[in-house]
Amino acid sequence: MTGNIGPIIPGSSPDPDDDVERYIKAAWALGGMAISAGVVTYALNRAGFVFLPVNPSLLDCARAFAFVIACMNILCWIWFPLQDLRVLKTWVRVKKTTFSAHTSEFLLMVFATVLVILLIISSTINALAFGIVGTTIYVVNLVGFAIIRPQVSKAVNEAKVIYSKEPSADKRNYLLNALGIIERHWSISSNDGTLRNAQQIRHSLLAAAFFVVALFGFVGRVTGKADFEIYAYIVGALTIVVAEVSIAIWRTSTDKSLRKIFHELRGFTQQRRHSTGKKKQM
Repeated sequence: MTGNIGPIIPGSSPDPDDDVERYIKAAWALGGMAISAGVVTYALNRAGFVFLPVNPSLLDCARAFAFVIACMNILCWIWFPLQDLRVLKTWVRVKKTTFSAHTSEFLLMVFATVLVILLIISSTINALAFGIVGTTIYVVNLVGFAIIRPQVSKAVNEAKVIYSKEPSADKRNYLLNALGIIERHWSISSNDGTLRNAQQIRHSLLAAAFFVVALFGFVGRVTGKADFEIYAYIVGALTIVVAEVSIAIWRTSTDKSLRKIFHELRGFTQQRRHSTGKKKQM
């Protein structure tokens, strides 16, 4: 979604000083610094990891596949949170509410970043470690979303009050429809429970899937059967793919709906300005 539609939307950004965005970028910068400084490389060397040996076994291929997917996953973690924040800052315009950006939020972002890096490293150690880190990531997602959700809900509710006072019925409907789309995306409508909404159900299923990965890895190490570790790596890698593809589809649908409203709202506003200009000339 492009363009600046601030002037035609009442209220102000819930992150006026870009504090939340700066914290997110700082957390991801930490991840980038860690990687560029060689932390991951050092860990891989210590683990004796070889991407693919000369004569790779099926387990080697499964481990390499999981490693590649885990590396690609960090790029999605960099992009998606910032995109969600930009959508909120564009459409949710408030007068009082601000998004919390304090030490606890920053530490949570840093912790999430460290976990994503550890997922890459754990894929080179063994399937059990890969499963444990993956489970931890999606449990943290579950907790983090439960913390963020009330803040977004509060801002959206305030924006509803502001938009409801818009004198033009057409413009009011455009703005409230946009908030309805954001409510569905964030699962913050009155019908969505704290832990019984589409987003949290998704996080729970992903955590459960990685718990299965950890179980496969544990059985593989106890029994010494490589098949279980192969299953673990494949299930873990596919879980990451499903997680990112599903949320990408979810976000694409939201962006498409908001983009349509954006074009309609801009056209309506320009038409009103043109009509107002004509009246002044008369």
